[in-house]
Amino acid sequence: MLKLVVSKGAAMELRGIAQYLEDEPASPGAARSFIQEFKHQAELACSFPRSHPLCVHSELAQRGYRSFRVGRYVAIYSVADEFLKVLHVFHRSQDYVRDVLE
Repeated sequence: MLKLVVSKGAAMELRGIAQYLEDEPASPGAARSFIQEFKHQAELACSFPRSHPLCVHSELAQRGYRSFRVGRYVAIYSVADEFLKVLHVFHRSQDYVRDVLE
């Protein structure tokens, strides 16, 4: 099983998403559920890193980036040696390719 590493940028994005969900009065517990689901999906990716497809965007796929979904969000990750590194976490409606490539 690979070791999980979350980049500083992805950690900030996760905190921002959790804060946004926490502030939603119509969804009590949504932030906690999101974080739990992120951890679950990340553990699955660490156990089976190549089970998730390469990103559909060719620029990301060429770099070997893969993704997994967490509800309405997408986590972009790479695999190197014994590490799975989560690079970014975005809402799936965002144009995240540009941000990932910068």
